[in-house]
Amino acid sequence: YFESEVGKGTTFFIEIPLIIPPAETDAGIPAESILESEVAAKKILVVDDELAIQNLLKEFLRPEGQVDIASDGMIGWEKLEKQRYDLIILDIKMPKVDGITLYQRIQREKSDLIQKIIFITGDDFDEKTKSFLEKNKVRYITKPFDLIKLRQLLHA
Repeated sequence: YFESEVGKGTTFFIEIPLIIPPAETDAGIPAESILESEVAAKKILVVDDELAIQNLLKEFLRPEGQVDIASDGMIGWEKLEKQRYDLIILDIKMPKVDGITLYQRIQREKSDLIQKIIFITGDDFDEKTKSFLEKNKVRYITKPFDLIKLRQLLHA
């Protein structure tokens, strides 16, 4: 698909389905099967406004447990009010309520969740974003992200 804005240009998006073959363990059992049985109770919240990223992360994180999606920080906060999450993957730049604003609210009202947040951003060169990431010493990964690095962050 594409997005076009007069005077600004056109951006084309190509979505390729993610296929991750299950890794074999020493016993010949797919690692995903073991992972699902061991951590099926994990609850993960993905807060990102991009449908492609939502779908990618939902599919990628499925072996980790239950994955809920929120398309902006306001919806993310509503979900945090109703449900307890073990992991929150949070985009920085979003419409309505951005990731930094949601992070600050979590810091004020649900500070025990701060260590459970991993930021994803495609804008780590922006001064405000860079300053926020450095000042708060938060875990983050840049878009487009490497799924192997993301998995390492999940289990760090």
